[in-house]
Amino acid sequence: MRRWRQGAGRTACPTADRLQITADADGPDGYRARTWKTGLARFTAETKLTITVRHFPPGTHCRCPIAELPRCAMC
Repeated sequence: MRRWRQGAGRTACPTADRLQITADADGPDGYRARTWKTGLARFTAETKLTITVRHFPPGTHCRCPIAELPRCAMC
């Protein structure tokens, strides 16, 4: 996310103050979830963006490579 924000995100949406992320979470208790949340908190503090995270419903998975690319829908 950081590289996206510094490159394409800043170019495409230079005045954005919000970011919405749709995630495919494996569960709230794994070490990956804790690491991701810690990194997201650090990213939020660095960029001063208001970040909203939404999750796919249980039992659904996003395995489409195109869908995994970061987007800026808040422009």
